[in-house]
Amino acid sequence: MSTPSAMRGREPQAYRNYVWQSMLDGEMNDRYWRFQAARYSKREKAVKIFLAITSSGTVAGWALWRGAPLVWQVLSAVSALLALALPVLDFTGQVERASDLRERWWGLTAEYSRLWAEIELDSADSISQRIQALKSKETDMVKIEAKYFSRDEALIHKCQDQVLNARGLSQGK
Repeated sequence: MSTPSAMRGREPQAYRNYVWQSMLDGEMNDRYWRFQAARYSKREKAVKIFLAITSSGTVAGWALWRGAPLVWQVLSAVSALLALALPVLDFTGQVERASDLRERWWGLTAEYSRLWAEIELDSADSISQRIQALKSKETDMVKIEAKYFSRDEALIHKCQDQVLNARGLSQGK
């Protein structure tokens, strides 16, 4: 695919494929980060529930644990280690960053959609400038992703398929 700078000076129509692909990519990333934010949120909630249950002093008195002191000791040890590891795992930060990325990809997709709808009405130079501004935003988001997250390729493919299906572009399986 051509880059916006390589297309400079062309007619607005020359940008259509680039804008279309960028719009679909943005839509895929919006879906991807929505799933990721939900995944990190569920992990954070599960860990907090586990810690609340295992760290409670009253749980030790439950009749259930009287018959299995080793289980209670193991759960207590895991709870203590998990409590120590929580700041390093930073589930809350991951949820916030993934949610922020989702919101930013949603906004970028909306901007590409607007550009797609207006591409025939604008000059090539104006389109090129708009694309450069959008690419700059995209680059910033990709830097955040690379710094804090690893990519889930299976989820990426799932989100790509969802976008294609939603747009009526899927190839029947």
